[in-house]
Amino acid sequence: MNKFGRVVLVAVLAALLPVLLFCLNSAAAQITVSQPDPVDYLVAVGDDLWTIGARLGVSSYDIAVSNHLELSQPLQVGQHLVLPAPISSHIVLEGESLWSIAKQNGISVSALIQANQVTNPDQLNVGQRLYLPDQPINRSKVSLLHTGFAFQWPIMGEITSTYGQRRNDFHTGIDIAADKGKPIAAAAAGTVVFTGWSNGYGQAVKIVHGDGYETLYAHTSKILVSTGQQVGKGQIIADVGSTGNSTGPHLHFEVRLNGKAENPLYYLPSSTLASNY
Repeated sequence: MNKFGRVVLVAVLAALLPVLLFCLNSAAAQITVSQPDPVDYLVAVGDDLWTIGARLGVSSYDIAVSNHLELSQPLQVGQHLVLPAPISSHIVLEGESLWSIAKQNGISVSALIQANQVTNPDQLNVGQRLYLPDQPINRSKVSLLHTGFAFQWPIMGEITSTYGQRRNDFHTGIDIAADKGKPIAAAAAGTVVFTGWSNGYGQAVKIVHGDGYETLYAHTSKILVSTGQQVGKGQIIADVGSTGNSTGPHLHFEVRLNGKAENPLYYLPSSTLASNY
C-alpha cells in the first residue's frame, strides 16, 4: 500500500471510530444481570419466619428485613410477606406435574415438595403458585474444622431421627434423645437472635454464628439465655424438653448456611453415635 492509501485508510478509521464506540457503549448498556422479582407469600397455619426460610432456602433474617419485621415477631395466618430474591415462583398450567415443573426449572422434585409442603404429589391445581427454591448444597460428609469454623455437639445421645425426607414431610435437622432437663450447649460462639415459642419447635433458641451460619435448638424445657446475648462455644443455653410437636424428651438441632437447612452431621465432629449415618 502506497503512502496515499495509508493516509486514506487512517482517515476512514478515524471517521468510523466514534460510530464504533457508540455501538459498543449501546450494547454494553443493554447487558444487564437478570434479577428475579420479589415474590408474594401468604402465611399459612404453623408458619413463622424461621420455618418459611428453612423450606424455601432463604434467610429468615432477609425475610424479616424485607417486611420490616422483628425475627421473633409472630405472623398472622393470611398475612402477605415479600420474599426476597433469589426465590422465584411458577404458576401451574394445564397438564403440568411436579416432575415436569422440576425438570423445566432445573430443581429436584424433593426440593419442590419440601418448599411447598405438597401432601399429594400427583394432584396439582391449575393456577396454583409453586415456590422454586435454590437446590440444597450437595456435600460429602465433612467437618467445618476444614474451613476454620467448627461446631461441637450441643448434646450427646442417640440420634433418633436423621436429616432428610420423612414420609409426608422433610426433617430439617437431627433429633438427639436425652433426658428432660439435660443441659444443651451452644454448638459455636455467636449471638442469640431468638428465644421463645416457635410453633412446632416449641421453646427454641436460635444463634447466628457469622459467615452465614445459624443453629437452632428446639423442644427445650427451659431457656437460659436471652435475645441479643453473646454466647461462647459450649456455653449452656437451655435444657432438654419435649415442647411443641414432640413425642418425648429430645433435642431437635439444625444447622443452616445462608438460610438453607443443611445436614448437621456434615458439620459435627465424628461420633460413634453418628457412625451409621
